[in-house]
Amino acid sequence: IRAGRPTVLLVKRDQLPHAGRWALPGGFVGIDESLDAAAARVLREKAGMAEAHLEQLYTFGAVDRDPRMRIISVAYLALLTERVFDAALAAKPALL
Repeated sequence: IRAGRPTVLLVKRDQLPHAGRWALPGGFVGIDESLDAAAARVLREKAGMAEAHLEQLYTFGAVDRDPRMRIISVAYLALLTERVFDAALAAKPALL
């Protein structure tokens, strides 16, 4: 919640197939990494945020949802303070 409204953090994609478009931050899970650890790492690396409460939200698995290959995505909800959110926006120009 920011200024009394729900807020979503987006990153500008730099790789195909959707380079230049805004998207939710995401990444792949390492072979020796748990889903929770991967979610925390992606939030830290792509959004510059280490302070967040993460919860699994939904799993997406439609067969043709990604043109590159079969992708199963596990979405997480991150609960942040407004201070942490604003600091990430100020530090990373590719965030919206």
